[in-house]
Amino acid sequence: MFIPVMLIVILPFIQLGVSYYASVGVIGVLLILWYQREQMPVLFGRFLLVRLAVVALMVIFTWGYPGSGSDILRAAREGVFFFLATGCTGWRLHAPQRDAAGVSRYARLLCLALFGLLVLQTIFLSRGVYFGIPKGLFSQNGGVIAGDLDLYYSDIRPNGPYGEPSYLGGVCLCILFALGPLLLKSRLVNHSTGLALVVVVLSRSFSGILFCMLVVFANLWKLVRSFSTRIALAAGIVAVCTLVLMTENTITDRLDKLRSGDDVSSMARVFQPLTIIPDILTRQPTGIPMNRFIDMGYVPAVGVYTEELVHNGLLNLILNYGWAGLAAIAVLIAVLPTLNSRLFVLLLSMQNGAFLTPDKFVLIALSMMIYNTCRVRLPFQARQRPQRQAGEVETKAVYRPVTQVQPWQ
Repeated sequence: MFIPVMLIVILPFIQLGVSYYASVGVIGVLLILWYQREQMPVLFGRFLLVRLAVVALMVIFTWGYPGSGSDILRAAREGVFFFLATGCTGWRLHAPQRDAAGVSRYARLLCLALFGLLVLQTIFLSRGVYFGIPKGLFSQNGGVIAGDLDLYYSDIRPNGPYGEPSYLGGVCLCILFALGPLLLKSRLVNHSTGLALVVVVLSRSFSGILFCMLVVFANLWKLVRSFSTRIALAAGIVAVCTLVLMTENTITDRLDKLRSGDDVSSMARVFQPLTIIPDILTRQPTGIPMNRFIDMGYVPAVGVYTEELVHNGLLNLILNYGWAGLAAIAVLIAVLPTLNSRLFVLLLSMQNGAFLTPDKFVLIALSMMIYNTCRVRLPFQARQRPQRQAGEVETKAVYRPVTQVQPWQ
């Protein structure tokens, strides 16, 4: 249980490091690979040849683009993490009962710590003071930490121990997904779910709130079986959404900006990249490597610079690798075991830019290990018949599915 708990403990520091490769994220990757050393054959399981072909195309397409020397290393790195991310979907914790209970307890502690930090940050930011990890300790995403002028002139949202609120929303998304199969069955999981939702609401990350609510709804929809309960759940969701839309809050403000086209973040993350992708697939079917894409500068078709269009990791696969990126997305969806896991990975890939990176692999692999373990925790129980008497025929144990999971205290 030591390594899974260690991975939970280092999550608040996953973006820190001396450099990109000398970072906490890389340490997390090494911990996971060491922990799963006996399950390494799983990496070479489903769709092996297709996954290897996608990795090869990512590197070849980048190599073939003029002047892409600095992007080849990036393509190779993303190819490696694509192979790992699509191969780890069958990993589980080694001791299901003990490890699942342990990570659930530490996940609740993590949510409590994030909640306390966000409360303090909200107080300090209201006074124009930054309270958080210093910018110089970030190996990535540190460039978006608020400076003195930002604190004075802008409405800065609390970001927890991360570079920006959307990354905090991604971590909360991982917690909600990973523990989702035990929602309503464990008090620990119920507490963690509630705290994670409060944290993401305090962060005021629009994508975080929307994505986390989608995952919680998907978890509840899968857990409830009766038609009447599902109708009641849907009615409750509609009632909450109606109440939110009838009041002034962060969500309605972002929706108003989105309707008017003034929501810069959503436009640059989703709508504007989707506008130029058909043109890229037609004119440059092998995609445009990241650095070459950013060097293109202003894009008249959408009225922004290219560096504003690379905040969606999922769409970046298509921008940078063309049709190979589309194939990578298709393979990623195909290897995931359930609809909920597909929803989770797609939502996480659209948050905070880069997707095939060490820190995102840690989030995906750890989430999948916990999720797979929670799905199959104590699926069967053996009920032995009374000890046979002399002359009786020996009988085998009868296995029956568990109908109720006892909540962890």
